[in-house]
Amino acid sequence: MTEPCPLREIEEQIERMVRERPDKPTDAGELFNQFEDAAIVVLDSQWEGFPSGILECHLNAFLYCKQREIGIGDTL
Repeated sequence: MTEPCPLREIEEQIERMVRERPDKPTDAGELFNQFEDAAIVVLDSQWEGFPSGILECHLNAFLYCKQREIGIGDTL
């Protein structure tokens, strides 16, 4: 049996962290900032569980896609 990709679980964790925040964003920029904040928390707490650079690269790609999804442009 194959294992689920831990990077997919990381994305789900970030989505959950943002969704469960008590302070709801008032605009797209604030929503993106919440995703960035959650990604930083995950990076700080879980970087040791991944080969060098993998988690950072994945989080950058995740945030880039989230930025486009939210519709705030390509500023990364």
